[in-house]
Amino acid sequence: MTSSLRTSLLGLWLLIVVICVALAFLLMSIFRLGVSAQIGHVQLQVENSASLTAQRFKAYEASFPQAPSSFATDEHRRELTLILQLVLADFKEVEGGFWSARDGFLAYAYPSYGGGGVPKK
Repeated sequence: MTSSLRTSLLGLWLLIVVICVALAFLLMSIFRLGVSAQIGHVQLQVENSASLTAQRFKAYEASFPQAPSSFATDEHRRELTLILQLVLADFKEVEGGFWSARDGFLAYAYPSYGGGGVPKK
């Protein structure tokens, strides 16, 4: 009688272990699907915001009779920052900027920043 009780309890413990392993596998699979979906959504947002920013910059650049030799002036920096703020306002949690190889960092915007103060560049 004791060996049959021992066998039954061992079988029950083995069943519990198998169920726990199966649940762990299912939870990890669901977690990976959720993370993959979030990464895909964020990647699409970044691509769309970059495309729209490039489009607006080309329109801005075309507004000059002759392309400026540098966008590093205060006026151009303000205008570039405004372009970024207008474009990125539609994209939650996306920040961006303009950078030039010759002039370095030109403009930065993060209109949906939820923290206090100015976000670090």
